[in-house]
Amino acid sequence: MNDTVRILFVEDDTQIQEVVNDYFLARGAGRIQMDCAADGIEGELLVKQRDYDLVLLDIMLPGMDGFFLCRSIRRHSIVPIIFLTARRQEEDKLYGYRLGCDDYMVKPFSVAELFAKTQALLERAKGMQATGVLQSGAIILDPAAFRVTVNAGSRRQLSY
Repeated sequence: MNDTVRILFVEDDTQIQEVVNDYFLARGAGRIQMDCAADGIEGELLVKQRDYDLVLLDIMLPGMDGFFLCRSIRRHSIVPIIFLTARRQEEDKLYGYRLGCDDYMVKPFSVAELFAKTQALLERAKGMQATGVLQSGAIILDPAAFRVTVNAGSRRQLSY
């Protein structure tokens, strides 16, 4: 993590928010900015207002649960998402992965382990960032817009 990263932490337990926030800021050596939201609605609003490098997301939230928020984020973003939750049933974990989370940690969790997972995800995601439009013959791929165009030079153009 050489550059400053912005993390969104959506968690209704203020004590957990403080512990994680303090640990990340201390270990991040000035390279981490963390925004915290106490409910799913506030979390969704922040995601729409800012670009985040990673989202830490509780599931059992007031206003909008974390599963719904994850689904909402995935409609327009590939930002890494880690669920932090008391829900330990295998079916909940599998559902979280089907929705597109990158990892799933059950409370209580090790903050040091969470930080290590966060660093690994951020490093991997940095290498996958969309750098622009790619073209090969009649096929154009725009990763940032989630769009593929075929036969761009002809009258009949298909976009997906």
